[in-house]
Amino acid sequence: MGSLADDRVITNDPGTAIAAIEAGTRVLAAVLRHRLDADHAPPPGVPPFALADLLDGFSRAIACDGAGTVEVGIRVQEAWAALDAVRPEAAETPRAVGSDALARRRRDADERWRQGNPAPRA
Repeated sequence: MGSLADDRVITNDPGTAIAAIEAGTRVLAAVLRHRLDADHAPPPGVPPFALADLLDGFSRAIACDGAGTVEVGIRVQEAWAALDAVRPEAAETPRAVGSDALARRRRDADERWRQGNPAPRA
């Protein structure tokens, strides 16, 4: 949903991508707040999910496709800060994904500069 929200063919409004980020952040915050105890362990044979994979799947398409949209990039970083506040011991994953998004944004800006088009896409 988030990658479609930022697709310029479907919409030119970053508000849809931002709404997807906000909804995803609320869901992930609930996941981070939830603690499994021995009485509520997953059934045998059900593999646990990796938090890193869940967070990466949430953000990668939006962060990548929205790299040229300042509003979307800022909201992704704010989402990571919010998730960091919910569960600081899980903060390495949001920090790594956020740093990766920032690095992609810088590479994108450098590439546009080399091509003679320093302005981000509108």
